[in-house]
Formats: sequence, C-alpha cells, structure tokens
Amino acid sequence: MVQALKSDIQRMHENYIERLSTDRLWRARELSDLRVMHSKAETSREKVVTSRAIVVLSYAHWEGYCSSCAGTLVDFLEAKEVPYSTLPPDMLLGALAAALDSYRDTADNLVSRRKLIAIFQETLGNHIKNFDRRVILPRSNLNFERLRFIHETIGADIQPFQRYRLKIDKELVAWRHLVAHGEMFTLENYLAVAHTNLCEELMFLTKDTFETALYTH
Repeated sequence: MVQALKSDIQRMHENYIERLSTDRLWRARELSDLRVMHSKAETSREKVVTSRAIVVLSYAHWEGYCSSCAGTLVDFLEAKEVPYSTLPPDMLLGALAAALDSYRDTADNLVSRRKLIAIFQETLGNHIKNFDRRVILPRSNLNFERLRFIHETIGADIQPFQRYRLKIDKELVAWRHLVAHGEMFTLENYLAVAHTNLCEELMFLTKDTFETALYTH
C-alpha cells in the first residue's frame, strides 16, 4: 500500500515535470526557427522584420514560460492537496489576496483585524486551493525585481539568475519596449544568436527552479 502510494506520487511528479519540459522545448524550437529565418533574410526590410520578431518573441517566451511554470506548480500543489503549513510563508498571499483586498476596503478596526486573523488561521490549516495565481505571475513586465519577488514567494533561490540581472533588465525587457515604441533596427546575426540564446538559458534556469519546487513538495 505504501509502495503503491509512493509510485503514484512519483508518477505525479513525473507528469508535471514533463509539462515543464514539453513547454520549454516548443518555445526553444520556435526561437531556433526564427534564428534561421533571420540568418537567411536577404533584404534590409526582411532583416528589420526578423530582428524585431526575435526581440518580441524572446521576451514573450521568457515571460510566457515563467507564467506556464507558475501555473504548473500551482496545479501540482492543488492536485496533491499540499497543506499551506508546509509551504513557504509568502505563498499565503495567494490564499489571502481576496481577504486582504476586502480588508483594504473596510474600516481599520479591531473587528476587521480579528476577521482577518481568523481567515489566516483557517487558511493555514487547509491545503492549497483556489490560489490567486496573479501573485506569482510576471504581469507583463518580467524584470529582475519581479523575478526576485516570484522566487521569494515560492521559496526558490534567485542566485542562479544574479549574473543575468542586467541582461534581463537592459536587454530582454528594454529591447522589447523599443519594439513596442516603434523603433526600427537590425540585429547582426551574432546578436540575434546571443539574444535568443539568452532567452533559452533563462528558460533552462526557470525549469530548474520549478522542478526543484515540485520535488520539494
């Protein structure tokens, strides 16, 4: 019986980790295809279009993969019915978001505070459910500070991303803003490769982060 339970849990881990891998792979393939298109572009117009596409898609896949991983983690925790008491304390933000919003809109008095404490105590004794995923989603601006917040909330180590801090803020995010503001530019082939490789490296690190979080629980 115990062995069967362990096997079920192991299969659950494997299924959710497979989701992380599958989602990363198709994103990496699309970036690879775009690199090839960029290298084969013959006219200056084509080069500008593929340059802008590389910048937008690199950021989109970086943010999209982080969002997907966050959703996979929450799906796993809810499916396994992990108790809040065993999760990092900041994960309670996802359970108490509605209560905190409600408190903000009520009079700040002892009765309101007692209600908030009661909700907190009740939540702490339950397993994770109806989690407000916005707490650990990028929210359309996945800069380093937002990434740090997500990691701190799920109890993950941000250290592997430290060396990419400037690249995230000054390249992935900033270049995306340039495209949104209508800037026209051409990436040399080596820059196109470096930029997409940066995105792929960050997705690898993100996969490692969320795999560890899955195995922790």
